[in-house]
Amino acid sequence: VRNFTSNPYCVLRLGGTSIKTSTVKNSTNPDWPEEDAAYFIVHNREQELQVDVMDNDEGFLQRNFVGLLGRLRLSVSQLLGLGGSGRGLQRYKLDTKEVKSGL
Repeated sequence: VRNFTSNPYCVLRLGGTSIKTSTVKNSTNPDWPEEDAAYFIVHNREQELQVDVMDNDEGFLQRNFVGLLGRLRLSVSQLLGLGGSGRGLQRYKLDTKEVKSGL
């Protein structure tokens, strides 16, 4: 049985802005550095932030494979309500309904 690891990164989208984080190598529980902080212009507290957690895996055939690991959607008001000021460590459960399984 092969141990599962991934090389996750995030794509954050709010309004018309999209930002990609760095890749965390060989992790199933990634923590991104503070340097990966994202700044967005918010026009409305009901705007939705979408975070796609992706796997950039070279795989055993050394071909780049990019797959969705999970997705999170929250409004700005939900984010501010959860963290008070919107800062600090927060953990969220990802929606995995669109994740493809198997090889």
